[in-house]
Amino acid sequence: MARRHQSGFTLAEVVIAFAIVSIALVPISAAIVHGHNISSQAAQLTQAAFLARHLVEEVLASRTASLCAGTAMTQAEPWPFPGHERFKYTRFLQEAVYDMLRVEVCIFWHTHGQEHQYLVVALID
Repeated sequence: MARRHQSGFTLAEVVIAFAIVSIALVPISAAIVHGHNISSQAAQLTQAAFLARHLVEEVLASRTASLCAGTAMTQAEPWPFPGHERFKYTRFLQEAVYDMLRVEVCIFWHTHGQEHQYLVVALID
């Protein structure tokens, strides 16, 4: 009886290929998760910077319109930011030299049990 030539992979070849692919997927999946975390942190930091800039601009607009001066807009305890419940902020106003106003805004938020903060200090004339 003549033997036929069969093509395909042996079980050992399939097991070895599967093991190699499995070993390669572990660091690839870890890199994907790490990249997602970094991207999420960058988005939160960008949003915190935007909110801090908004609060400084609010002080500038109020000072320009002479609606408030001095400490009327100072908040020493962290306040929730309306529309952005994840973020809280503090804002300190202080008269500086040459009739300038020193504005210090700090944005706080929590991610994975860690507190993060973004601080902006500006002088407004």
